[in-house]
Amino acid sequence: VGGDRRIPSYGGDYRYAREDKDVDVQLLLFESFGGFGKGVGEILRKAANVLQNKLTRAQYLDEVTWTTKNWLGLQKQCISVVLHTAISQSRL
Repeated sequence: VGGDRRIPSYGGDYRYAREDKDVDVQLLLFESFGGFGKGVGEILRKAANVLQNKLTRAQYLDEVTWTTKNWLGLQKQCISVVLHTAISQSRL
């Protein structure tokens, strides 16, 4: 909808959690070509900051590929693999 027209708000999914239980429900966008929405990036950056963007020894030994050098890179890679696997299986 363009201009100053607005789409009316409806109760929608998770209304009970948002209104009655005071739960923070967020829409997170994952694009099929590998992009992440702004909300995903913010959550990952906050988590990376808490962890000082460092990998644990176990992650370094078991999960890291030559392309990952820090926690944020590893998480983005893991999410991308899961996303693309799910997309490829849904098209079979």
